[in-house]
Amino acid sequence: MSSKLAIFLCSTYSDLVDERRAVLREAERLQVQHQAMETFGAHPDAPTEECLRRVRVSDTVIVLVGDRYGSVVPGRGVSFTEAEYLELLVLRLPELVGSPLSINALREDLQVRGYRTRAAREDGRMQADRRPS
Repeated sequence: MSSKLAIFLCSTYSDLVDERRAVLREAERLQVQHQAMETFGAHPDAPTEECLRRVRVSDTVIVLVGDRYGSVVPGRGVSFTEAEYLELLVLRLPELVGSPLSINALREDLQVRGYRTRAAREDGRMQADRRPS
């Protein structure tokens, strides 16, 4: 089975190593094209720009939410993970959000930042839209 679906894996790293490996193994098993920081290698662009570029060429983003916020990107004031997540919202990409225990914290954080969220379903998916100014 071959798929043209391209996914991007978005999360902090050190607290979700095992979960990231599981997602990437499953993507390989399903023969889905996948992008993750583990596959970036060396690039001339800033790490943030490379991450966002890879989000832009993806069909969907898998977001793993753990207990860590992650490293803050110099000059942006947000973490790499949040920058990737905000990019997928701007692009209106479909997302799959994992970790039902953290979904309420994510929803509250997005609302504080001016996003309107829809309730998470049993599958853990949540959608958010930018509130009109």
